[in-house]
Amino acid sequence: MGDAIEVRPIEPSDWPHLKEIRLRALLEAPDAFITTYDQAAADLDEMWIDRAAVGALGEGQLTILAFRDGEPVGMAVGLWRERESSHVVPVVAVFVAETARRRGVGRSMMKAIERWGSDRGAIAISLWVVDDNHGARALYEALGFRETSDRKRITVGRPRWETRYEKALTA
Repeated sequence: MGDAIEVRPIEPSDWPHLKEIRLRALLEAPDAFITTYDQAAADLDEMWIDRAAVGALGEGQLTILAFRDGEPVGMAVGLWRERESSHVVPVVAVFVAETARRRGVGRSMMKAIERWGSDRGAIAISLWVVDDNHGARALYEALGFRETSDRKRITVGRPRWETRYEKALTA
């Protein structure tokens, strides 16, 4: 396998890659997500096709995929939502395959979503991180995210806590 990683916005034809990497994420890191593998595996291909098409538009959301040798190794989704009078981009479904970690994949995906949010006038980017996901917390802190006082308990699967992180975006 080569070391070259391609990070780019999803295209509608990437739906099989989206399905593959999302299911892989739910198998490799089930405690990092609220959705279970069984739930996602039961989704029809039409749902994956639609999700890829919506993510490719870059309007209400932007889906970023990472590939190595044509195989998907990462994903992240930025959502365009308004919170009161300010614009904050929530980031969800972030995953980097174990075989591609510590190679700048997560950093590149997050930077792409930050640029997208900044271009739309967002003032911040935000995400939730399971408290015992030390690798993800270290990545986000290195990228300038700060832990907030927002916490919530996840009761799906193994009970756990997660904390919201936020990063101010500059124009």
